[in-house]
Order: sequence, then C-alpha cells, then structure tokens
Amino acid sequence: MSLDQERTNDALPIPIYYNFRHAIELALKWNIRLAAACLRRDDVSVPGLVPDELDRFLGATHAVAHLADRLNQYLGLLQIPPPNDRIDQRTQDTLDWLHQLDEKGQTFRYSTVKGGKGKGLVRARPNQQRIDFDAEISRLHETAWLLYSGYSGFLDAYAEAQADYYSEMGQYMDY
Repeated sequence: MSLDQERTNDALPIPIYYNFRHAIELALKWNIRLAAACLRRDDVSVPGLVPDELDRFLGATHAVAHLADRLNQYLGLLQIPPPNDRIDQRTQDTLDWLHQLDEKGQTFRYSTVKGGKGKGLVRARPNQQRIDFDAEISRLHETAWLLYSGYSGFLDAYAEAQADYYSEMGQYMDY
C-alpha cells in the first residue's frame, strides 16, 4: 500500500461546508425579505427597505455577517419584545464563526481566489487545520435549520398576525 492510499481523503468536507454555508446565506436572505415585507406593512421606513434597494443589497453581498446585521436591524424594528427582536446568541455566534471562516462566500466554493493587488490567485484555504467535522457540521445544521424553519416560521406568523389585525381594523374604518 502506498503512502497516498493510507491518507484520509479530506476533500469531501469542503462541498459539505459549502452547501451548509450557502443554505445559511439563502435562509438569511429569505428572512430579510420576510422581515422587510412585515416592516413595510407596518409603515416603517428605513434605508434599504424598498424592494429594489433590498434586491440590490441582497444581490451584491454573500457576507454572512452583513446579512445577519441586516436581519438583526429589521427584527429590532418589528413590534416584538426582546429576546425575539434579534438573532439568538448561539446562532449569532455560529454566524460570526462562519463569516470568519468564509468572509466573501468563496472559501469553500473555490480552491483558489484572487489575492488582491499583484498577488494573482492564492489558495482559498491557506490556513487549513484539523477540525472536528461532526461537531462543526452539527453546528451548521442546527443554524441552517433554525434560520430556515424557526425564524422564517416566526416571521410568517408575524405576517399572518398583521393580516388578521389589518383585516379586523378595516371593519371599523369609515372610508
């Protein structure tokens, strides 16, 4: 048996990390859209809330930290009490960790990336180290599921409550 055959193949975790990271990015973007729609129904006015501006922001960034910041901003403007007015701390910690691992959404997507002025292409993961794959994937799975199911479910319920409220209030309005 050659030395190459004895080594563990560590290429498989990269696409798994990428898929979880991408799912988390998309879930954040979806929740931002849901929260923005709720804010517009509540007649809240903040920069970036208009659909065209929101589309430009969401289309221009892959940075998990920027997306989490925007979702926290919108959750804070909704008529909900703490602690539900922001991303919970455990999820926020995972989002911060993920952003640190992959700030621009390229670390797990490519093997090389642009290195900046005059550097050409550089390794996307120059500081790879041993990881606890099972623990990290469980952490990412929990975060992705909470964003997909928990926060979007919460925002859907908020939107339904808004619809019921405005429908009920419409009965008492004299037009």
